[in-house]
Amino acid sequence: MRIVVSLLNFRPGCIGGTETYLRELVANLSAAAGRDEIVLVVDRDIAPEFRTPGVGLAVVDAGARSVVCQRFLEATTPYQARGISRVFEDLAPDVALFPQQVIFPKQVPCPAVVVVHDLYHLQLPENLTVLQRWYRKSIYQHSLNSADRIITVSDYTRRSLIAHYSLDDRAAQIETVHHGFRLFEPGSAAQATDESTSAHPFIYYPAVSHPHKNHLQLFRAISRLNAVGEFPYRVLLSGAKTRHWPKLEHEIRRLGLRRVVEHLGFLPYSRVQALYRAASAVVFPSSYEGFGIPVVEAATLGKKVITSDIEVFRELGVPAAFRINFDDARELQGALAHPGRTVLERPVQSWAETTRQTLAIVRKAAAGAWTVSSEPAWTGDDAISARAA
Repeated sequence: MRIVVSLLNFRPGCIGGTETYLRELVANLSAAAGRDEIVLVVDRDIAPEFRTPGVGLAVVDAGARSVVCQRFLEATTPYQARGISRVFEDLAPDVALFPQQVIFPKQVPCPAVVVVHDLYHLQLPENLTVLQRWYRKSIYQHSLNSADRIITVSDYTRRSLIAHYSLDDRAAQIETVHHGFRLFEPGSAAQATDESTSAHPFIYYPAVSHPHKNHLQLFRAISRLNAVGEFPYRVLLSGAKTRHWPKLEHEIRRLGLRRVVEHLGFLPYSRVQALYRAASAVVFPSSYEGFGIPVVEAATLGKKVITSDIEVFRELGVPAAFRINFDDARELQGALAHPGRTVLERPVQSWAETTRQTLAIVRKAAAGAWTVSSEPAWTGDDAISARAA
């Protein structure tokens, strides 16, 4: 069987935890494929990043900007991305996996599986631009309707999806596959965390600076504790800086936290691991998440992890003592003082298991098509090149 995995929405450094998910999924595909052939569909800009042993590569003859424009136009106008559609047709897949919320191109010549990471556009539309809201409203419903199977990354997201889109009659086709965690890389502990991180105790928050990540709420709680001499830590941030970052930077200055808060930028995972290991605590004050990869990663590494008290973190098993209201500085102080590390109250799984479960659902979608087709499954081993590999 030939399974095509679309990475046409992949944008390095811009998609937060979804980037971790995609990289880990791709890294584990070959081992989970069995006798099936896996082919990634990518644009020519990211093709060098995804030349993966045991996995084929189909390169669309277009750069990232062109693909973004075609994706937007196909979602919001009668335009059809015919060149990209032909790539899928030429591959003749048995099934296609779309791991980033939408099916693009809209028409594919096989059963399709879409992965839904969150419903951010419904929960917090005010944090999106007009164009972002228009795009998501135009394409998300179509993708759900077109998908033969739907994967969600948490039970919370699954319940929300079914409720918001009235999918009760399709509930059996919607399955949860939790994200995994990456095993600690021994070499990363030895990597330098510059002098400022090693000389002072610090708490760490790895997150893109979107409004719902609640950096502002965290800064204000820290400021109140710092003002009375009860915050003996520095605060290190990492992740992409969005258009909201200048407002946060202004607030850091206004609250007098320039010597306390430092943003390290977008970091490679080895550096993130080193910061997890060195931190006194990892915090995650977000008001909305579809999953929360850093929470699982840090807890698995034996760290104290303090989160907001939202449904998905309860699903992940964050104990009540470490789920707080970040508007209350005393709750943050109490959680930081609470003895011991955060032990999740439900088991976590590896990325290998996440990939295995994902492909099992993809095969279910293909199996539905086989009931009306007598053609044999494809078992070729060669990498595929399409329209300018």
